[in-house]
Amino acid sequence: MQDKQHIAFYGNSSVNIGAGHIMRLFALAQAASEHFAITFLYKQCIPTLLSKLADEGFKTKAISSPLNKDELFSVSCDVIVVDDYELSKEEWQCLRQLGCYLTSTRDKKLN
Repeated sequence: MQDKQHIAFYGNSSVNIGAGHIMRLFALAQAASEHFAITFLYKQCIPTLLSKLADEGFKTKAISSPLNKDELFSVSCDVIVVDDYELSKEEWQCLRQLGCYLTSTRDKKLN
């Protein structure tokens, strides 16, 4: 049996940010989980949402701020889905350099 491809979902949540970014990604992850391995990446995430992700069987990984190419590369994913309005140009560039398919929930040209 062939291993599943790996999708990383990147977003953050906090009292100030809210839960919307993670919840949008959560819905996408639920739909994809039958066919893909799933990992949630975040700089900050409300503990109750981390519990919800774990209860669904999703892996989670806290990552550095600003995003670090080597740290992201170690996740070894085929696709990254981003839901974050606060990434810098440098962080977007870091994501582009990973060599995997990159998409965003934002209306933003990625290439």
